[in-house]
Amino acid sequence: MNERIIQYLIYRYHNFKRVIPNVHTELWGGSEVDALYWTDSNRVWFYEIKLSRSDFKNDFKKKRHKQLLERDESIVIKPKYFNYICYGFNVLLEEIPEYAGLIMCNEKRLMTYPQPLKKAPLLWNDKLTQKNINFLFNKIMYRYLRSDYDNRRNEYFDYIENKRKNKVVIGQ
Repeated sequence: MNERIIQYLIYRYHNFKRVIPNVHTELWGGSEVDALYWTDSNRVWFYEIKLSRSDFKNDFKKKRHKQLLERDESIVIKPKYFNYICYGFNVLLEEIPEYAGLIMCNEKRLMTYPQPLKKAPLLWNDKLTQKNINFLFNKIMYRYLRSDYDNRRNEYFDYIENKRKNKVVIGQ
């Protein structure tokens, strides 16, 4: 089980609609969100995926947790809900901060039925602005272009390496 599989489970949980993995944002204290769900009403839910207890504990050192706890208005993209999704270790409900929900998962699904272990409280009900929407689209497009660039770059280096091994000269 890895983060990518859990991101897919989040995507499936939200009926295959607008889940963006690994959103790195300077608008959120320079932090990243493991998955962001963008609702039909232009609100966002944040998911933080934890695969180990040490990762879970270290997460509380990040600036965003103080911002959430204090409901800091300087956060530009404000989440409606913030959830931890944990796999492979037990978490006590007392360890989950007041601003967050807790969802456990297994290899096949998020454990949300009949409800999550701890339901996330409503943090903000703000809609995304057009500026926020443009920002998210730019993040998605950058990731796509970067991925395409990396694939082409790897193809190029594979070609060069094969050319070097086989001593192929261009034009032969």
